[in-house]
Amino acid sequence: MAIEIDGLTVLRAIVATPLIFPDAAAEINSLARKLVAGQLKPTTTNLERLRDIYRVIGGEVFAHVLEGQADSTSAALVKKLDKDNPDLKTAPAVRLRQLLVELASGAAEPVGKPVKPAPSKPKTSGKAKAAALTVEQKAIGATLKDKGISLEKARAIWRNAGEENFKLVLGGLTEKQTADLAKRLDKDNSELKGATSDWCRQRIADLARAAAEPVFKNIMESKAMAAKRTTTPEAN
Repeated sequence: MAIEIDGLTVLRAIVATPLIFPDAAAEINSLARKLVAGQLKPTTTNLERLRDIYRVIGGEVFAHVLEGQADSTSAALVKKLDKDNPDLKTAPAVRLRQLLVELASGAAEPVGKPVKPAPSKPKTSGKAKAAALTVEQKAIGATLKDKGISLEKARAIWRNAGEENFKLVLGGLTEKQTADLAKRLDKDNSELKGATSDWCRQRIADLARAAAEPVFKNIMESKAMAAKRTTTPEAN
């Protein structure tokens, strides 16, 4: 009968002495991925546990583990954690994994149950006019519609003008202007093709508040953009 060993002690020893165990790295990486994935099961994971796992292993590792997870498992997990989110019914697997990362990091919260609308009041004569935009809001709109808009500029607007002003102006853009802005900020994102205006607005807002990053065609472009954000001082 085999005698049980202290697995954690052995693993620590192997990790601490890589020269003695040169072939162990690949197996340790595979084991680590398997162990984390085993904790992300819909039947045993709640939002608190998901966030604990994210906090312990870090966002980058968490995202890599999700990439190796079956689409059906990711779908079942996010539907359990965000069951009242209407977007889940039609969202592709990439979006579901992205939402799991946002929920785990705290960048997003589960959608609450829809509230039944109150009985509508009798219509009054005359149409209500939309509130006029302030000078600042008009300037924000002009910048967002500019063909030279960049992610850095969009994030600077979010920081300086605030969430309320940004979303108010964004909601006033036409469908075409909204789609054009989303493509300029996230040009390599294949999900933009055929996406609704509401989805595009949410994507723009997520990018502007740094809750999401653009999709890149290749890893070199992604690293270059990350390095640029690290070395470029933020706008006042």
